[in-house]
Amino acid sequence: MRCNGKGLLALWNDTEPTLDQEYNEWHAGEHVPERLTVPGMLNAYRYKNAANTLYPYFTLYEMRDLSTLDTPEYKRLLSHPTLWSQKMRQHFKHIRRVVCHGIESSPNLGEPAQALLVITVAAAQLSTNVFKEKCVAHFAEQVRSWRFAMEDTTVVALPWASQKEAKDVQKMLVLVEVDDAERLCNQLSELFTNLKINQFTLERYDFLNQFKRKTNN
Repeated sequence: MRCNGKGLLALWNDTEPTLDQEYNEWHAGEHVPERLTVPGMLNAYRYKNAANTLYPYFTLYEMRDLSTLDTPEYKRLLSHPTLWSQKMRQHFKHIRRVVCHGIESSPNLGEPAQALLVITVAAAQLSTNVFKEKCVAHFAEQVRSWRFAMEDTTVVALPWASQKEAKDVQKMLVLVEVDDAERLCNQLSELFTNLKINQFTLERYDFLNQFKRKTNN
């Protein structure tokens, strides 16, 4: 991942199993490239974990800042979806959307690793310093890069999103790029238990595609 922007848009979703091939054709061929035409959208990354039956797909957008989501171009895409988008949207049983400020990242952000660990944790339960001291330093040989992002709780949920994020507990996203996801995933789960962190989810995803904005912002 590249640290070009100050905003992140994270999306988790499923689709009807019978439409999985069409979903990928639509999402990679139309939907994500369409989003990258919006001024302020910089890069996008698609991931998948077929074993995650609730949210098998994870998409991450890098933005110049969160004002990108307030542009007329982005709002127009939301209010005037293509016919293909209208069709595919009907088959999302579970979708989750979190908008974040990027707050800190490792200096070695580059091309995506083979796998991504997505940790969603109550911000009050974990500081960036503790994570770097207990995880990054201890498992340095396994971690390719990392990034912290803080949820913006003022963002209004999309009306058609099935999963409305609870705003009473601010969340922090920790994105860790690795090559051996299973090993580190187990170690992090044990670490969080030892640190008495009980409000978190830890998901692993395999890298699918990277998209870069073709024109300068």
